Amino acid sequence: MAPSRSARNLAGTGLAGLALLTLSACGASGSSNPVRTGAAVSPIGRQVSTGAATKDVDAVTWSGDYRPLISLDPVKLADYPEETAIPNICEPLLRVAADYSLSPGLARSFTFTDPTTLVLNLRPGVRFSDGAPMTAADVAFSLNRNLDPKVGSNYAFWFAAVKAITATDPNTVTITFRSPAPTFPVVLGTLAGAVVEQRFAVAKGQAFGSPDTGVVCTGP
Repeated sequence: MAPSRSARNLAGTGLAGLALLTLSACGASGSSNPVRTGAAVSPIGRQVSTGAATKDVDAVTWSGDYRPLISLDPVKLADYPEETAIPNICEPLLRVAADYSLSPGLARSFTFTDPTTLVLNLRPGVRFSDGAPMTAADVAFSLNRNLDPKVGSNYAFWFAAVKAITATDPNTVTITFRSPAPTFPVVLGTLAGAVVEQRFAVAKGQAFGSPDTGVVCTGP
């Protein structure tokens, strides 16, 4: 399935080359990496990459793992096919490192000003794949989709303690909670924290994320 609009610039960052994991056969004759009988086989294998990108591409066809993608809407599904493709198109507010620590993403910082108030300071100069600037209103809209039963976010249960999400100035989004939620920033490192363009999402309505409509996010 080829994501419309967002996929056009995928080659611009080299993310189109998804890592492939391969294993050498145990005891195979002529193997370049022979493994002794009874030895543990590493699941790492060789990583295959397309190398540095040199130009844009018109379309990208994604492997859907065990089935085709159902939606490119970041909050609709949390399953292998969607989580393989969508993170290459839609970026989260925070990033999770291999050791599970959080680092800046579309938000350059996050601060609890009190136990029930989380302030996100947004990275300036971010643009969507259609060239429009990302605003605090887009961020608030994207996060609030997790609270909207009409959207049916797969991550809605993580927002149970959220009281309000507002754009408090052009570079700041404030999240208030009904009770202390010290672990909530981890949610912003998942697709629940991915930012979509409000104008495009509203215009497309229920078709947003469908194969014929696609999404507009800040990724390549």
